[in-house]
Amino acid sequence: MKKNKKGTFLSVIFFGVIFFFSAQAQEAPRVPADVISKAPNALVAPPTQVEGTVNCFDYYKFGSVQVDVESELNAIISGVPMTFFATIKNNNDYPIVEGAVYAKVFRNQKDQDQAHANGNFLVDQFFVLENISLNAKEQKKIDFTWQVPSYAISGDYQIAMFFTSAKKFNLLGLSFTDDVVGNTMNFSVVGELDKNVEFDKNAVDINGQNHHFATFLPQFKDEDIIIKINLVNSTSEFQIIPIIYKLYSWDGQTEENLIETKNETIQIDSNETKQLTYTITDKSSPVYYLVVEADWQDSKSILDIRTVRENVNKVRINFPSITSYPLRQNEKNTLFVCAHNSGTANMVENNKLVISILDENQEEIHQYAYEGPISGAMMGLKDEFIPKEN
Repeated sequence: MKKNKKGTFLSVIFFGVIFFFSAQAQEAPRVPADVISKAPNALVAPPTQVEGTVNCFDYYKFGSVQVDVESELNAIISGVPMTFFATIKNNNDYPIVEGAVYAKVFRNQKDQDQAHANGNFLVDQFFVLENISLNAKEQKKIDFTWQVPSYAISGDYQIAMFFTSAKKFNLLGLSFTDDVVGNTMNFSVVGELDKNVEFDKNAVDINGQNHHFATFLPQFKDEDIIIKINLVNSTSEFQIIPIIYKLYSWDGQTEENLIETKNETIQIDSNETKQLTYTITDKSSPVYYLVVEADWQDSKSILDIRTVRENVNKVRINFPSITSYPLRQNEKNTLFVCAHNSGTANMVENNKLVISILDENQEEIHQYAYEGPISGAMMGLKDEFIPKEN
Protein backbone atom coordinates (compact mmCIF):
# COMPACT_ATOMS: atom_id res chain seq x y z
CA MET A 1 0.00 0.00 0.00
CA LYS A 2 1.43 3.35 -1.03
CA LYS A 3 0.95 6.14 1.46
CA ASN A 4 1.57 9.83 1.22
CA LYS A 5 2.71 11.52 4.42
CA LYS A 6 1.93 15.07 3.39
CA GLY A 7 -0.95 16.52 5.38
CA THR A 8 -3.86 18.59 4.15
CA PHE A 9 -6.33 20.92 5.85
CA LEU A 10 -9.82 21.18 4.40
CA SER A 11 -12.53 23.52 5.59
CA VAL A 12 -16.15 23.70 4.49
CA ILE A 13 -18.80 26.12 5.70
CA PHE A 14 -22.54 25.64 5.23
CA PHE A 15 -24.91 28.57 5.39
CA GLY A 16 -28.36 28.02 6.82
CA VAL A 17 -29.97 30.72 4.71
CA ILE A 18 -31.40 29.59 1.37
CA PHE A 19 -31.80 31.96 -1.57
CA PHE A 20 -34.43 31.22 -4.19
CA PHE A 21 -34.21 31.70 -7.93
CA SER A 22 -37.02 31.15 -10.39
CA ALA A 23 -37.33 31.46 -14.14
CA GLN A 24 -40.55 30.60 -15.93
CA ALA A 25 -40.50 28.68 -19.21
CA GLN A 26 -43.17 27.96 -21.79
CA GLU A 27 -44.68 24.50 -21.85
CA ALA A 28 -43.31 22.47 -24.75
CA PRO A 29 -43.79 18.91 -26.01
CA ARG A 30 -41.51 16.51 -24.16
CA VAL A 31 -38.59 15.00 -25.99
CA PRO A 32 -37.06 11.87 -24.41
CA ALA A 33 -33.63 12.38 -22.84
CA ASP A 34 -31.06 9.78 -21.82
CA VAL A 35 -30.17 10.04 -18.14
CA ILE A 36 -27.10 8.64 -16.44
CA SER A 37 -27.74 8.23 -12.72
CA LYS A 38 -25.12 5.69 -11.68
CA ALA A 39 -22.18 6.87 -9.63
CA PRO A 40 -19.26 7.35 -12.05
CA ASN A 41 -15.80 5.92 -11.57
CA ALA A 42 -13.89 9.14 -12.19
CA LEU A 43 -11.25 8.47 -9.57
CA VAL A 44 -7.59 7.73 -10.20
CA ALA A 45 -6.54 5.65 -7.19
CA PRO A 46 -7.73 2.10 -6.36
CA PRO A 47 -10.41 1.54 -3.68
CA THR A 48 -9.27 1.31 -0.05
CA GLN A 49 -11.53 1.22 3.01
CA VAL A 50 -10.74 3.59 5.88
CA GLU A 51 -11.83 2.42 9.32
CA GLY A 52 -14.65 4.44 10.83
CA THR A 53 -15.91 5.83 7.53
CA VAL A 54 -19.24 5.21 5.82
CA ASN A 55 -20.33 4.53 2.26
CA CYS A 56 -20.41 7.93 0.58
CA PHE A 57 -23.10 6.80 -1.85
CA ASP A 58 -25.54 6.05 0.96
CA TYR A 59 -25.88 9.83 1.24
CA TYR A 60 -24.55 11.37 -1.96
CA LYS A 61 -26.66 10.35 -4.95
CA PHE A 62 -25.08 10.99 -8.31
CA GLY A 63 -27.85 12.06 -10.67
CA SER A 64 -30.05 13.22 -7.78
CA VAL A 65 -30.54 16.52 -9.62
CA GLN A 66 -31.95 16.18 -13.11
CA VAL A 67 -32.09 18.75 -15.91
CA ASP A 68 -34.71 17.46 -18.33
CA VAL A 69 -34.10 19.31 -21.58
CA GLU A 70 -36.34 19.66 -24.62
CA SER A 71 -37.17 21.97 -27.50
CA GLU A 72 -40.09 22.66 -29.77
CA LEU A 73 -37.77 21.89 -32.69
CA ASN A 74 -35.99 18.69 -33.66
CA ALA A 75 -34.17 20.38 -36.55
CA ILE A 76 -32.76 23.88 -36.96
CA ILE A 77 -31.19 25.88 -39.79
CA SER A 78 -27.59 26.98 -39.29
CA GLY A 79 -27.24 30.58 -38.14
CA VAL A 80 -30.54 30.56 -36.24
CA PRO A 81 -30.90 30.64 -32.43
CA MET A 82 -32.39 27.47 -30.93
CA THR A 83 -34.42 27.74 -27.74
CA PHE A 84 -34.37 24.96 -25.17
CA PHE A 85 -36.65 24.43 -22.19
CA ALA A 86 -35.45 22.59 -19.12
CA THR A 87 -36.88 21.42 -15.82
CA ILE A 88 -34.38 21.26 -12.97
CA LYS A 89 -35.46 18.65 -10.41
CA ASN A 90 -33.88 18.27 -6.98
CA ASN A 91 -34.72 14.72 -5.89
CA ASN A 92 -32.83 15.04 -2.60
CA ASP A 93 -34.32 15.43 0.87
CA TYR A 94 -32.10 18.47 1.38
CA PRO A 95 -31.75 21.78 -0.46
CA ILE A 96 -29.13 22.55 -3.08
CA VAL A 97 -27.43 25.96 -3.05
CA GLU A 98 -25.03 27.71 -5.43
CA GLY A 99 -26.19 25.40 -8.20
CA ALA A 100 -25.15 25.76 -11.82
CA VAL A 101 -26.43 24.22 -15.05
CA TYR A 102 -23.72 23.54 -17.64
CA ALA A 103 -24.18 22.35 -21.22
CA LYS A 104 -22.07 20.73 -23.91
CA VAL A 105 -23.08 20.62 -27.57
CA PHE A 106 -21.79 17.77 -29.73
CA ARG A 107 -21.93 16.91 -33.42
CA ASN A 108 -22.24 13.17 -33.83
CA GLN A 109 -19.43 11.14 -35.33
CA LYS A 110 -20.51 8.93 -38.21
CA ASP A 111 -18.03 6.18 -37.29
CA GLN A 112 -19.62 4.43 -34.31
CA ASP A 113 -16.37 2.73 -33.24
CA GLN A 114 -14.64 6.10 -33.05
CA ALA A 115 -17.61 7.58 -31.23
CA HIS A 116 -17.47 4.74 -28.70
CA ALA A 117 -13.75 5.35 -28.07
CA ASN A 118 -13.73 9.14 -28.11
CA GLY A 119 -17.26 10.45 -27.92
CA ASN A 120 -18.67 12.92 -30.42
CA PHE A 121 -17.17 16.17 -31.71
CA LEU A 122 -17.46 18.94 -29.11
CA VAL A 123 -18.57 22.21 -30.72
CA ASP A 124 -19.54 24.32 -27.70
CA GLN A 125 -19.70 24.31 -23.89
CA PHE A 126 -21.06 26.96 -21.57
CA PHE A 127 -22.85 27.77 -18.32
CA VAL A 128 -26.60 27.96 -18.89
CA LEU A 129 -27.54 29.35 -15.48
CA GLU A 130 -25.73 29.97 -12.20
CA ASN A 131 -26.57 30.80 -8.56
CA ILE A 132 -29.49 28.36 -8.43
CA SER A 133 -31.11 27.43 -5.11
CA LEU A 134 -33.50 24.50 -4.86
CA ASN A 135 -35.50 23.33 -1.89
CA ALA A 136 -35.73 19.62 -1.18
CA LYS A 137 -37.82 17.97 -3.94
CA GLU A 138 -38.24 21.32 -5.68
CA GLN A 139 -38.48 21.80 -9.45
CA LYS A 140 -37.71 24.90 -11.48
CA LYS A 141 -38.37 25.61 -15.13
CA ILE A 142 -35.86 27.57 -17.19
CA ASP A 143 -35.28 28.35 -20.84
CA PHE A 144 -32.13 29.26 -22.72
CA THR A 145 -30.92 29.80 -26.26
CA TRP A 146 -27.99 28.35 -28.17
CA GLN A 147 -26.94 30.36 -31.19
CA VAL A 148 -26.38 27.81 -33.94
CA PRO A 149 -23.27 29.00 -35.82
CA SER A 150 -23.78 30.17 -39.39
CA TYR A 151 -20.76 28.02 -40.26
CA ALA A 152 -22.03 24.90 -38.47
CA ILE A 153 -21.90 21.97 -40.84
CA SER A 154 -25.01 19.87 -41.40
CA GLY A 155 -25.44 16.79 -39.26
CA ASP A 156 -26.89 15.21 -36.15
CA TYR A 157 -26.21 17.05 -32.91
CA GLN A 158 -26.79 16.52 -29.21
CA ILE A 159 -26.96 18.84 -26.22
CA ALA A 160 -25.92 17.30 -22.88
CA MET A 161 -26.69 18.80 -19.48
CA PHE A 162 -24.69 18.88 -16.24
CA PHE A 163 -25.41 20.21 -12.75
CA THR A 164 -22.92 21.21 -10.06
CA SER A 165 -23.09 22.85 -6.66
CA ALA A 166 -20.56 25.60 -5.92
CA LYS A 167 -19.02 24.67 -9.31
CA LYS A 168 -17.19 21.91 -7.45
CA PHE A 169 -19.64 19.17 -6.53
CA ASN A 170 -21.03 17.08 -9.41
CA LEU A 171 -24.67 16.13 -9.02
CA LEU A 172 -25.41 15.37 -12.69
CA GLY A 173 -22.80 14.27 -15.20
CA LEU A 174 -19.08 15.02 -15.11
CA SER A 175 -18.40 18.22 -17.03
CA PHE A 176 -14.74 17.29 -17.59
CA THR A 177 -15.79 14.25 -19.65
CA ASP A 178 -17.57 13.85 -22.96
CA ASP A 179 -19.13 10.49 -22.09
CA VAL A 180 -20.43 10.78 -18.49
CA VAL A 181 -23.25 13.21 -19.17
CA GLY A 182 -26.67 13.94 -17.74
CA ASN A 183 -29.92 14.51 -19.61
CA THR A 184 -29.56 14.88 -23.35
CA MET A 185 -31.57 15.90 -26.39
CA ASN A 186 -30.81 15.03 -30.01
CA PHE A 187 -31.45 17.41 -32.88
CA SER A 188 -30.16 18.09 -36.37
CA VAL A 189 -28.64 21.13 -38.02
CA VAL A 190 -29.44 21.80 -41.66
CA GLY A 191 -27.11 24.09 -43.56
CA GLU A 192 -25.20 24.59 -46.76
CA LEU A 193 -21.80 23.45 -45.48
CA ASP A 194 -20.29 20.00 -45.23
CA LYS A 195 -16.66 21.17 -44.88
CA ASN A 196 -15.06 23.06 -42.03
CA VAL A 197 -11.95 23.59 -39.92
CA GLU A 198 -11.83 21.45 -36.80
CA PHE A 199 -9.69 19.22 -34.62
CA ASP A 200 -9.44 15.53 -35.43
CA LYS A 201 -10.61 14.15 -32.10
CA ASN A 202 -9.59 10.63 -33.09
CA ALA A 203 -5.92 11.51 -33.66
CA VAL A 204 -4.81 13.07 -30.37
CA ASP A 205 -1.36 11.83 -29.31
CA ILE A 206 0.06 12.07 -25.78
CA ASN A 207 3.73 11.17 -25.36
CA GLY A 208 3.62 8.93 -28.40
CA GLN A 209 0.38 7.12 -27.56
CA ASN A 210 -2.98 7.58 -29.27
CA HIS A 211 -5.34 9.13 -26.72
CA HIS A 212 -8.88 7.83 -26.21
CA PHE A 213 -11.29 10.20 -24.49
CA ALA A 214 -13.68 7.54 -23.15
CA THR A 215 -11.21 5.39 -21.24
CA PHE A 216 -8.82 5.48 -18.27
CA LEU A 217 -6.72 8.62 -17.94
CA PRO A 218 -3.09 8.35 -19.09
CA GLN A 219 -0.59 8.64 -16.23
CA PHE A 220 2.86 10.23 -16.31
CA LYS A 221 5.63 10.68 -13.75
CA ASP A 222 8.10 13.58 -13.92
CA GLU A 223 8.42 13.80 -17.69
CA ASP A 224 6.90 16.57 -19.77
CA ILE A 225 3.44 15.68 -21.06
CA ILE A 226 3.54 16.38 -24.80
CA ILE A 227 0.11 16.59 -26.42
CA LYS A 228 -0.11 16.59 -30.22
CA ILE A 229 -3.32 17.60 -31.95
CA ASN A 230 -4.28 17.60 -35.63
CA LEU A 231 -6.11 20.63 -37.00
CA VAL A 232 -7.88 19.79 -40.28
CA ASN A 233 -8.94 22.31 -42.91
CA SER A 234 -11.31 20.44 -45.21
CA THR A 235 -12.47 23.63 -46.96
CA SER A 236 -11.24 24.74 -50.36
CA GLU A 237 -9.70 27.96 -49.01
CA PHE A 238 -6.68 29.05 -46.99
CA GLN A 239 -7.68 29.81 -43.39
CA ILE A 240 -6.26 31.74 -40.43
CA ILE A 241 -7.41 30.09 -37.21
CA PRO A 242 -7.00 31.46 -33.65
CA ILE A 243 -6.25 28.75 -31.08
CA ILE A 244 -6.57 29.10 -27.33
CA TYR A 245 -5.18 26.62 -24.79
CA LYS A 246 -6.36 26.69 -21.18
CA LEU A 247 -4.69 24.35 -18.72
CA TYR A 248 -6.57 23.67 -15.49
CA SER A 249 -6.08 21.57 -12.40
CA TRP A 250 -8.87 18.94 -12.09
CA ASP A 251 -11.58 20.69 -14.15
CA GLY A 252 -12.47 23.95 -15.84
CA GLN A 253 -15.52 24.98 -13.85
CA THR A 254 -13.76 27.76 -11.94
CA GLU A 255 -10.97 30.12 -12.89
CA GLU A 256 -9.23 29.36 -9.60
CA ASN A 257 -8.24 26.03 -11.19
CA LEU A 258 -6.60 27.79 -14.15
CA ILE A 259 -2.85 27.17 -14.38
CA GLU A 260 -1.97 28.68 -17.75
CA THR A 261 -3.47 30.28 -20.86
CA LYS A 262 -1.75 30.28 -24.23
CA ASN A 263 -2.85 31.75 -27.57
CA GLU A 264 -1.56 31.18 -31.07
CA THR A 265 -2.71 31.78 -34.63
CA ILE A 266 -2.43 29.00 -37.22
CA GLN A 267 -2.26 29.52 -40.97
CA ILE A 268 -3.51 26.45 -42.76
CA ASP A 269 -3.93 25.74 -46.47
CA SER A 270 -7.01 24.22 -48.04
CA ASN A 271 -7.32 20.46 -47.48
CA GLU A 272 -4.32 20.57 -45.15
CA THR A 273 -3.82 18.85 -41.80
CA LYS A 274 -1.47 20.66 -39.44
CA GLN A 275 -0.15 19.20 -36.19
CA LEU A 276 -0.17 21.41 -33.09
CA THR A 277 1.79 20.71 -29.91
CA TYR A 278 1.13 21.70 -26.32
CA THR A 279 3.51 20.67 -23.53
CA ILE A 280 2.56 20.39 -19.87
CA THR A 281 5.69 21.09 -17.83
CA ASP A 282 3.90 21.78 -14.55
CA LYS A 283 4.32 19.04 -11.94
CA SER A 284 2.15 20.37 -9.10
CA SER A 285 -1.28 18.95 -9.97
CA PRO A 286 -2.50 15.34 -9.71
CA VAL A 287 -4.92 15.81 -12.62
CA TYR A 288 -4.65 18.21 -15.56
CA TYR A 289 -7.55 19.35 -17.72
CA LEU A 290 -6.52 20.96 -20.99
CA VAL A 291 -9.20 22.80 -22.98
CA VAL A 292 -8.17 23.56 -26.56
CA GLU A 293 -10.43 25.67 -28.76
CA ALA A 294 -10.14 26.50 -32.45
CA ASP A 295 -12.38 29.25 -33.83
CA TRP A 296 -13.35 29.22 -37.50
CA GLN A 297 -15.68 32.06 -38.47
CA ASP A 298 -18.43 31.81 -35.81
CA SER A 299 -17.98 28.07 -35.16
CA LYS A 300 -15.85 26.27 -32.59
CA SER A 301 -13.99 23.00 -32.31
CA ILE A 302 -13.08 22.02 -28.73
CA LEU A 303 -11.02 19.29 -27.11
CA ASP A 304 -11.19 18.58 -23.36
CA ILE A 305 -8.12 16.48 -22.52
CA ARG A 306 -7.37 15.07 -19.05
CA THR A 307 -4.11 13.54 -17.86
CA VAL A 308 -2.69 12.38 -14.52
CA ARG A 309 0.60 13.17 -12.80
CA GLU A 310 1.71 10.16 -10.74
CA ASN A 311 2.76 10.55 -7.10
CA VAL A 312 1.19 13.99 -6.74
CA ASN A 313 -1.62 13.68 -4.22
CA LYS A 314 -4.19 16.24 -3.16
CA VAL A 315 -7.36 15.42 -1.28
CA ARG A 316 -10.61 17.04 -2.33
CA ILE A 317 -14.17 17.23 -1.08
CA ASN A 318 -16.62 15.63 -3.49
CA PHE A 319 -19.87 16.69 -1.79
CA PRO A 320 -21.01 17.92 1.66
CA SER A 321 -24.57 18.35 2.94
CA ILE A 322 -27.10 17.54 5.65
CA THR A 323 -29.76 14.86 5.30
CA SER A 324 -32.79 17.05 6.03
CA TYR A 325 -33.75 20.71 6.03
CA PRO A 326 -34.88 22.93 7.68
CA LEU A 327 -33.16 22.22 10.98
CA ARG A 328 -35.68 21.62 13.77
CA GLN A 329 -35.17 21.92 17.49
CA ASN A 330 -34.41 18.61 19.24
CA GLU A 331 -34.72 16.62 15.98
CA LYS A 332 -31.67 14.55 15.09
CA ASN A 333 -29.99 15.42 11.80
CA THR A 334 -26.96 14.06 9.98
CA LEU A 335 -24.11 16.02 8.49
CA PHE A 336 -22.16 14.12 5.84
CA VAL A 337 -19.27 14.72 3.49
CA CYS A 338 -17.66 12.68 0.71
CA ALA A 339 -13.93 13.10 0.10
CA HIS A 340 -11.13 11.37 -1.80
CA ASN A 341 -7.56 11.71 -2.99
CA SER A 342 -7.48 13.14 -6.51
CA GLY A 343 -4.04 11.60 -7.11
CA THR A 344 -2.76 8.06 -7.57
CA ALA A 345 -1.96 7.06 -3.96
CA ASN A 346 -4.60 4.84 -2.41
CA MET A 347 -4.23 6.67 0.92
CA VAL A 348 -3.16 10.15 2.05
CA GLU A 349 -2.34 10.48 5.75
CA ASN A 350 -2.48 13.38 8.22
CA ASN A 351 -5.51 15.32 7.01
CA LYS A 352 -7.81 17.60 8.95
CA LEU A 353 -11.29 18.33 7.65
CA VAL A 354 -13.53 20.85 9.41
CA ILE A 355 -17.19 21.46 8.53
CA SER A 356 -19.23 24.25 10.08
CA ILE A 357 -22.95 24.85 9.73
CA LEU A 358 -23.80 28.55 10.09
CA ASP A 359 -27.11 30.34 10.25
CA GLU A 360 -27.98 33.39 8.18
CA ASN A 361 -26.30 35.61 10.79
CA GLN A 362 -23.06 33.64 10.40
CA GLU A 363 -23.45 32.13 13.86
CA GLU A 364 -22.28 28.56 14.20
CA ILE A 365 -24.96 25.91 14.68
CA HIS A 366 -22.70 22.88 14.59
CA GLN A 367 -19.11 21.97 13.78
CA TYR A 368 -17.58 18.62 12.88
CA ALA A 369 -13.87 17.87 12.60
CA TYR A 370 -12.15 14.79 11.22
CA GLU A 371 -8.45 14.03 11.48
CA GLY A 372 -6.95 11.04 9.74
CA PRO A 373 -6.36 9.39 6.37
CA ILE A 374 -8.36 10.04 3.22
CA SER A 375 -8.51 7.28 0.64
CA GLY A 376 -8.15 7.39 -3.10
CA ALA A 377 -11.57 5.83 -3.47
CA MET A 378 -14.54 7.95 -2.47
CA MET A 379 -15.09 7.76 1.28
CA GLY A 380 -17.88 9.12 3.45
CA LEU A 381 -17.86 10.78 6.85
CA LYS A 382 -20.94 11.53 8.90
CA ASP A 383 -21.81 13.23 12.17
CA GLU A 384 -25.20 13.19 13.86
CA PHE A 385 -26.27 16.28 15.78
CA ILE A 386 -29.37 17.72 17.45
CA PRO A 387 -30.11 21.42 16.82
CA LYS A 388 -30.90 23.41 19.95
CA GLU A 389 -33.42 25.57 18.10
CA ASN A 390 -35.27 25.79 14.81
